[in-house]
Amino acid sequence: MSAHVKKLFEIDSKVLECGICLRRLRDPRTLDCLHSFCLSCLKKLMSTMEGKLCCSTCRKEFSMPIGGLDRLEVNHFIGRMLEFTDNSINNRTPSCIGCGKDASHFCSECCDFLCTTCAGLHGKLSVSKFHRLMTLTEYGKLDDREKLSARSMKCPVHEETHLTVYCMTCKLPICAKCCVTTHKVPEHDVRAIVQVFKEYQLLASKIIQKTLMVEEKLEEAIDDISKVQDSLKESTEGCERQINQYFEEIKSIIEAEHENVLEELNALSTEKNMKLESHLEQLRLASCNLITLRRLNCSLVSSGSPSIALFATHKAYNGMSTLLRNLPSLEPDDDGRLTFMPREGFLSRLETIELGEVQEYKSIDPQQCTLSVGEEGVQVIRGQKFDLTLKTKDSNGKRQTQTKGEIVAVLIDQSGKEFVTELTNQRDGSYKIAGVCEVVGKCRLHITVYDHHVKGSPVKVNVVDRGLERTIMTKNLWKTPTYSVHDICFTNDGLLLACNNTSEILKLDYRTGKLAGNIDIGGNRKIRGLCFSSRSKIVMTDNLYREVVICKPDGSYVRRFGRSSLKDPMGVSECESNRNVFVADQGGPCIVQFAKDGNIVRRISRGLASIGDMRCPMFLSVFRKGGLVASDSESNCVQAFTNEGRYLRILGQGRGRGDGQIEYPTGVVVDNEDDVIIASYHKIQIFRNDRFIKRIDKEQDGVKYPYGLAVHARHVAVANYGNSSIKLFTY
Repeated sequence: MSAHVKKLFEIDSKVLECGICLRRLRDPRTLDCLHSFCLSCLKKLMSTMEGKLCCSTCRKEFSMPIGGLDRLEVNHFIGRMLEFTDNSINNRTPSCIGCGKDASHFCSECCDFLCTTCAGLHGKLSVSKFHRLMTLTEYGKLDDREKLSARSMKCPVHEETHLTVYCMTCKLPICAKCCVTTHKVPEHDVRAIVQVFKEYQLLASKIIQKTLMVEEKLEEAIDDISKVQDSLKESTEGCERQINQYFEEIKSIIEAEHENVLEELNALSTEKNMKLESHLEQLRLASCNLITLRRLNCSLVSSGSPSIALFATHKAYNGMSTLLRNLPSLEPDDDGRLTFMPREGFLSRLETIELGEVQEYKSIDPQQCTLSVGEEGVQVIRGQKFDLTLKTKDSNGKRQTQTKGEIVAVLIDQSGKEFVTELTNQRDGSYKIAGVCEVVGKCRLHITVYDHHVKGSPVKVNVVDRGLERTIMTKNLWKTPTYSVHDICFTNDGLLLACNNTSEILKLDYRTGKLAGNIDIGGNRKIRGLCFSSRSKIVMTDNLYREVVICKPDGSYVRRFGRSSLKDPMGVSECESNRNVFVADQGGPCIVQFAKDGNIVRRISRGLASIGDMRCPMFLSVFRKGGLVASDSESNCVQAFTNEGRYLRILGQGRGRGDGQIEYPTGVVVDNEDDVIIASYHKIQIFRNDRFIKRIDKEQDGVKYPYGLAVHARHVAVANYGNSSIKLFTY
């Protein structure tokens, strides 16, 4: 075979092969699935199919055409390819279209071969005297694409006219005469055949590239399923060995049970193997069909003859698109493992107990999975990344450390727009799901396993903007509204507690701003500062008895200390690691550190040398990694200290009312990232180490004489002393 013909066959050899006899097609006929066969082969196959027309490649069944198999569609593209390649392989001299003698010339306009005599007459006729004639030697120098392109087909209706137009309405190549007879404009959309073919080449080249990648995935899937099948065989053999060894020891008692369990194993193995075989068959068929259609499309793209190729392009492209959309699953249902679970420790009661069972590998059960959020969902800031954890379990409620299942997480906003999420396998049976939503409003996070929602899905995701979220007016919420709100803190379950220099504490739902209840500490106390400990206790400073009070969330006392050690207590904070309590004592003036038993550890009063002793400590907060930060209103500064009272640094850029500057600081709180949020003269600012990050509020938000601060997730609450309110910001 010549080199140029061999090159062509690298593309179309399989396209020109009958799927039944596996030889070159003879009288090719094409079924609706686009698989082509010899007409004689189809007739032989039909004789064994009891009148059914079934494709031997993809197993699809079709209705028998009226008039029998002879009425099946003739594949003109394959027919011309066969004719061309046969002439190339056999080196035949083409015959003259006029007299049938050996041709010596080729007319590039008429696309016909002519002998010397007919070529002379052809050049004298008025309609063809300007046609370009080339000798067979010149024609032989053309490459395969040019030769095939030169031999365009003639119209089957107007046999003397070449196919130069394509009817988009009928999806059919036509000639110019057809445009004024059966394919009239505007009823039919007709275009130049060359332009349509170029568009097809561009479109098909993209899907061919996609097909090649899918073919690789199919091969990988087949390999994966085969490995699972090997694993099934291996584990089946392993289980059988375990069963035999286990039952050999007690064979005289449980021989019958032995056979039953083996039958159970074989039945389960056979059932799973049948599923795997079925899955493999589907993948092999998909791979075979995809390769066939890809080769056909490659041949159509590479043919160079629009008029020939476009007889099959519509079905070929649609066939490949349909197959790509309806691919079988590329993932095995499980890993093919079987385990035998013996019942140990019961040999003395073998006759009365079940000795064991064969189990397959447990997959994830969506209804057994748990999420790290409750029914209320999560509230996030627009454009800010959030995450939650999915813990996977099997149908028995056992945690799956080696998870197997298709987990999908999709974040959807109110308009139906989807946002990208990240799914990270933690390798411990849990998944971290992270996402970012750019639209303010109510969103839903859909989390599914095998297309079934896990328990708690879809998760409510409330997306809010940075800045003021709501203002809670507290004046009419107090039973004894003597003073404005002094200090606030968040509980572990997200409630907001507020005090106003009385014995009363408000419980507020920060999500809605509604009152959730009142706590009366009793004793006419004056609660000025409070915090919520990791042990779910309320820690307060009482300015009446000048002591620290710890009580339960219902207001019942736990203990109190520091009565003789404090003079004018204000803010309070507890260190989670050692349970030490720090109190800002304005009468000291200093920070008093108490051990968990209530005894004084030290007093901290000396800060930066240039500032000197504290003058009016107001509020304080403890860092997660140790140390604390405290505000000193009269010194106009906020300073950080170690747990041992050693000065670390000063925050802010000096006294003033500009960004990063601090004047008359009051509330101070440390968030989960150890960033420090400071309330000073009518504004709220955030600092990282000693560097200013941003101002959280705006001038129009109405922050007036802020006192205590509290932080929860990315929310900061401000005790707005100036107008008896609590302002809640997201940052």
